[in-house]
Amino acid sequence: MSFPRVLDITKAMFERQQVHEAVFVGLPCAWVPLADDVLSLEYDDAAMRELFVNQLNSSLPYDIAYALYSGRFGMAATVQAKGRLSCKVAEMLRRMRREAGRGLAVDDGEHGAGGGGGGGGGDGELELILIDRSVDMVTPMCTQLTYEGLLDEVFGMCYGQIKVADVKVSGLTDDDPVFKATRNTMLPGARAWVNAGLREIQQFRDQQMAGADVSALRGFVSSLRDNFSRMSQHASLLEKLGSRMASPTFAARQRLEASMLEDGDVSPLHDVIYRKDGDLTSVLRLMCLQCAVGGGIPKREFDVLRKEVLNTYGFQHIEVFERLQEAGVLYEKEDRTKRSAFAESKAKLKLLVDDASRIDAQDPEDMHFAYAGYAPWSCRLVEDALFGAGWQTRLDGSVPTIRVRQAVAEDGSARDTVITDKVIATEKGEGDGGVDGGGEKARTRNVMVMFIGGVTAAEISALRWMATRRGACRLLVGCTGVVNGSRLLKSLM
Repeated sequence: MSFPRVLDITKAMFERQQVHEAVFVGLPCAWVPLADDVLSLEYDDAAMRELFVNQLNSSLPYDIAYALYSGRFGMAATVQAKGRLSCKVAEMLRRMRREAGRGLAVDDGEHGAGGGGGGGGGDGELELILIDRSVDMVTPMCTQLTYEGLLDEVFGMCYGQIKVADVKVSGLTDDDPVFKATRNTMLPGARAWVNAGLREIQQFRDQQMAGADVSALRGFVSSLRDNFSRMSQHASLLEKLGSRMASPTFAARQRLEASMLEDGDVSPLHDVIYRKDGDLTSVLRLMCLQCAVGGGIPKREFDVLRKEVLNTYGFQHIEVFERLQEAGVLYEKEDRTKRSAFAESKAKLKLLVDDASRIDAQDPEDMHFAYAGYAPWSCRLVEDALFGAGWQTRLDGSVPTIRVRQAVAEDGSARDTVITDKVIATEKGEGDGGVDGGGEKARTRNVMVMFIGGVTAAEISALRWMATRRGACRLLVGCTGVVNGSRLLKSLM
């Protein structure tokens, strides 16, 4: 349900109670806080499809630009955009800035950026990064393997709510200390964290409770109230997720995804269709993954796969193929000899790890943990923009890229520098990513990353890891919605 729809229901409720004349119901901004560091515009399926299909002829880029402009995040010192929609949003932000005489709405000090940093206040200036979902369609089509990502993949999550048979689940939000501590870890890491907590509570109860002083008992009771009841809930959820991951179908899908990412082999996909492993959406998700990895599916292979899918799932779904082709996520490869953008980026951005079994589930050394061996392409691009040599369009010359350095002249007018379609140099010099060096104390960087077209929970986890491990960075993630591959495809279908 979209947030405007929630607002309409709220108004109707006050009208039924005949108090609507005494109550004002409105929204100060378009953002919905999903976590301390995540804000969403909560676009519904129709809006998400419009972003992919109509793109530059849609009014949604303006809505996104206005939400960013009026969101009280503070003036962005730099705006980096990758993708057609992102570049259009960046241009609209510049226009709004010129018309107002300054930059993004200036924070008056009373409003933070969603509680997770990224606001105009603080040690560093705001850095805004805009990225189209269409720039990286590989990541959402892969299966997420963080705890929160798996919950979304298996049970479906909406505003922190899931429905699970035989398990009473309270809201999975930042108010849940167990979920907050485990949401960004791989499943083995989450299980180890919960088991360690349960053992600690059990040992205190068995060994120390009799001789403990009042303060220790008070702390124990507080721990029981805040953690123990939630730990039993999460232990049940982890058990169900573990059973799902141990199933032959899940394991086979993981091997197929890994094979596609490594060498683009789609031959096992025929067996998936014949066995009817999963519903239609799960099969189309694999086909879209192959398109994103290989730059499309060769025409002969594409025709065979489409025929097999229609024979297995029904010819009434032929319109689905047309819709996905229209959205640009399922398509034929025009030139079999041309390397895809993913193939070009795979080695340069170190998207794949050599041995996934060596990833530390509790303390990973890189963001490969989010997909158990695959570092989200989009997050690597963000990492490169912040800490590397900048976005290098030579990896894919067809993707528009723009950077705007925003400043204010002495007379209060906007004074911007626009860099388009070239390797981006930082203010400190070529390739240093703007990170302070020379032995000086690194400043805190306030960063907002806006995903236009949706973001996955695993991508958010990878960005949180980056903000913690790659430098002093306060991160805020903005999005048009939190998605997974299946939900994204259904919105396009």
